[in-house]
Amino acid sequence: MRFGFRHSLLLLSGLLLIVPVAVFCASVTFGPNNEVLVDGKQFFPIMTWLQNASRIAIEKGYGINTFVGQGDNSTSLDYCNAAQAQGVYAVPSWNAGEVASVKSHPAMLGWVFGDEPDLSSNKVTPSAIRLEYDSIKVVDQAHPAFLTITTGFYSGDGLPAWMNGSDSMYYSYPKYTDLIGFDYYPVYGWCRPDWVYKVGDSQNELVTKYTSNRKSTFQWIECVNTSGQWCSIPSRGADDGPYPCEITDEVWLAIINGANAIGYFTHSWKCPGYSQCCISDSQIAMLKQVNGRITALTGPLCSPDSKIAVTVQGSDTKGKIEFCAKESDGKLYVIAASIINLAGALDTQQATITVPGLQGTVTVFDENRTITPAGSSFSDKFVKTDPAHVYIMNPGLAVGFDKTAGDVSPSSRVKYAGHGPAVNFFLPLGFSREIKIYSCSGVLLRTIAVNTGAAVWDCADSKGTKLGAGVYYAAVSGSAGAFVVPVLLQR
Repeated sequence: MRFGFRHSLLLLSGLLLIVPVAVFCASVTFGPNNEVLVDGKQFFPIMTWLQNASRIAIEKGYGINTFVGQGDNSTSLDYCNAAQAQGVYAVPSWNAGEVASVKSHPAMLGWVFGDEPDLSSNKVTPSAIRLEYDSIKVVDQAHPAFLTITTGFYSGDGLPAWMNGSDSMYYSYPKYTDLIGFDYYPVYGWCRPDWVYKVGDSQNELVTKYTSNRKSTFQWIECVNTSGQWCSIPSRGADDGPYPCEITDEVWLAIINGANAIGYFTHSWKCPGYSQCCISDSQIAMLKQVNGRITALTGPLCSPDSKIAVTVQGSDTKGKIEFCAKESDGKLYVIAASIINLAGALDTQQATITVPGLQGTVTVFDENRTITPAGSSFSDKFVKTDPAHVYIMNPGLAVGFDKTAGDVSPSSRVKYAGHGPAVNFFLPLGFSREIKIYSCSGVLLRTIAVNTGAAVWDCADSKGTKLGAGVYYAAVSGSAGAFVVPVLLQR
């Protein structure tokens, strides 16, 4: 990434002129999947909080691409310049007096509000945030605003006392910012390693309940070599912070549950003493690996959720594996993470991943191995020290009925192998509970049950006979009328 001024060389009347050409600030917008777009390109912010400008060069090497808030006395311009020198982005603390100096800066990604307005010691209402947000947009519409709240919204904890038992403010905070995030530190903040699962649960609640999947969200992840000021874990010794595997698990649980960006909290008051970045060599190695994977997977992470009915079943009845499925560039990506430290759960378990219509081998991203599925399923091992995997595969054929368009989707094609692949159908709410498959001549060949908006056809008729190459028609009906999708099977 190059910032600043580039120079054009012009030859005029025998003289070589060096003409400075301004490179304007990046355009920061949001895509249909709430993903961040920089100059129209998908971008997954990997952030850190309140670091000195002098640390930007070091922490860029950890895979950090966005530095939020100044951890020193730097002005917004100083901080943006330091970020620019390293080819990364800055999100300075909001300062109306410094807008003019950075609003066209190429390293400027956005502004961050004051931290945790919902904290009982702060008590900043959404209406006050709205006034501040509006003031930002008056002078700088090009850059989004970041807002971090506490986990007071999370049903697994408790509402701040000053909200008097009502969570109504948590529906309003997201309205008055462009990216809404929070911090949950089960080990550092609570000394409860068995609460790692809450990272994913709280992320899911913010996304689904309080933003209705309409707002870009982020989560701060604990990445410190010690616990916080409020507790300690004697069994872990002086370095009683989260283990690298716990941090890894938290990152992927946040992403699986809808985070469009992640950030790291690295501050400690027991390092000994205060340090902005108290992390161990093993944690640094973890950061480099995890952040490298996130960066390489930017496209899939910013893509829509797949409608294919993927399932993941773990072998441990007391364990739990969370996952999401994304489609990008014609491939299906299944991102799965075993929730570690659950009471009674095993440190190692097998998982069976089922993907209707799965074709060919499965590649395990960045692990130099592949898996050969058995039909539409494959198995893999999840261990505590390596709790997350990303699987890449051919998704087969997916056919969607578009109720809102009032028309059928384009013809869908699938190569018909000897054993026959599967065809995946996806229906919006309001359609019938069955799909009827017809031949070109109108003969009913098969009726398929629809389960929670999805159905799978194995390319056979009602007698189990595999059908030959040709065009077939899938029909459904609903309140908006009858719809037919042509399906072309090819040998």
